[in-house]
Amino acid sequence: MKTPNQARGGLFTAVAALTIAGPAQGVGQTISDSEALARVPMTFTRNQVRIPVSVNGSEPFTLILDTGMPTRGLLLRAGERVDALGLEFLGTDSVSGGGSDGALSARVSKGQRIELGGLAIPEVPVIVLPEQNLMQDVDGVIGAELFERFAVRVDADRLRVELIDPGIFQPAHGSSIVPLRFNQGVAFVDAEVTVDAGAPVAADLALDLGAGHALWLNEKSNPRLASPAGAIETVLGRGLSGEIRGSIGRVHRLQLGDFAFENVVTLFPVGEHQNPGGFDFRDGFIGAEILTRFVVTYDYAQKRMVLERGGMF
Repeated sequence: MKTPNQARGGLFTAVAALTIAGPAQGVGQTISDSEALARVPMTFTRNQVRIPVSVNGSEPFTLILDTGMPTRGLLLRAGERVDALGLEFLGTDSVSGGGSDGALSARVSKGQRIELGGLAIPEVPVIVLPEQNLMQDVDGVIGAELFERFAVRVDADRLRVELIDPGIFQPAHGSSIVPLRFNQGVAFVDAEVTVDAGAPVAADLALDLGAGHALWLNEKSNPRLASPAGAIETVLGRGLSGEIRGSIGRVHRLQLGDFAFENVVTLFPVGEHQNPGGFDFRDGFIGAEILTRFVVTYDYAQKRMVLERGGMF
């Protein structure tokens, strides 16, 4: 769980001035009715993809769709609406994220029936966090529960998320295929980062759709990924486990598949904050500021991410 205050309209606005090179493709093609098992309306707020999800027939909860949540089930913030579900809890578990304030104790329910886009999914665990300020304008998070079941196509142009049978999904003609690797349920890609005018550095980066920024780099994993001269020391945001400190600056170039992004505003956290929740994020991660510039399909079954140029490109 990352910092939801990282938005296009705030500290990170400069990313919108990226100069980008890549294949001359059109806006992503639509998926046929026979391929899409569900089309879920989405909103795009604070650089987060948010979707409505019902639990046991409830009014929809607004959840962040997050590739950075490798746990099956959905995460909900405690409150009256969650109490009204009458969930039966099996025990507690520790949940941690960015920051240094320690883990939170969460209640874990047995499997519940969730519904989105008219599609019902049974036996989904619900993890309930204590009320806290981080998620005041959303109800929770969902991640691996969808990405491990479906090919998930996020179309920020049409403001919808499509859930597709991974057994029949075929990439659109002319799309760019980026191989995925997995570590404890988190998807990683090979990229190249040029921090300054020097040679590019091969980077092992996680995909983090729930993080609003463009790029996060860990100097501890590779000294060549250290923040450039002129980077500004600041509080980068707040995660589930507290404040995240570091610096913010621009990297000269990010190469992802067939696409290159130049002058990318990048976060460089201090050493103790480089691996939120204690997970090894290796060289860092790519966030929604980059990922939503494409119509992107996360096809975990085939270990690939399919990129099509989007209208926000």
